[in-house]
Amino acid sequence: MQTMAGREQKAREGKWNGGQAPFGYRLVKDEKGKGHLQVDEDEAEIVRIIFREYARNGKGVMALAAWLNSQGCRKEVRGNGKYEHFVPGFLKNMLRNPVYAGKIAFGRRRTTPVKGKRNEYHVVRQSDYDVYDGEHEVIIDEETWEAAQERLAEDSRPFPEAKPGEHVHLLTGMLVCPVCGWNVIANVSRGKKKRTVRAARTRSPTPASTARSSSGRVARLRASSSRNT
Repeated sequence: MQTMAGREQKAREGKWNGGQAPFGYRLVKDEKGKGHLQVDEDEAEIVRIIFREYARNGKGVMALAAWLNSQGCRKEVRGNGKYEHFVPGFLKNMLRNPVYAGKIAFGRRRTTPVKGKRNEYHVVRQSDYDVYDGEHEVIIDEETWEAAQERLAEDSRPFPEAKPGEHVHLLTGMLVCPVCGWNVIANVSRGKKKRTVRAARTRSPTPASTARSSSGRVARLRASSSRNT
């Protein structure tokens, strides 16, 4: 069993210190039985498409999940994962994970006691953690990684409070566009006869199709992504 100090030392050395390899990589053992991350090219191409569609082409995580599933993409269930299909939470965690940019993070999650409960703990994601250069191969270039982080930061900004006297939209921030994956914000336009409310940032859906083989699915995803670029 690794101690916390041992895990941190491995991170400093750029070595993978987790359990299951993240999507896009495989854990390959060397002659000493030590695990190293190796790129799984079929999965890695899907990772590149996800980052590009999110960072460059404006798709949200909900739209991306729906699009990938409509293309017949499925993933291997690893660790404490539950689903073979893609879900928004999985994609958001992927977009936040610096491993794809060639980094090893330490302290991204901490196990802390649950308030008011005895002997109960939960994992809490940390905003401040250490990042080291990894020994593994990069999947996402630095420019695309930074663009994705900028958009994640923008997407997580709180909605502005209504000014005194303004109409309050109670569902602002609760509704999510099923096409682009962005939170719906209402805009009120006042005309002579009526008031209208419209939601911003919609996108035409990607036509659904499926492929039989893994390489075929990746090729179709790549072609579809290129058309949207």
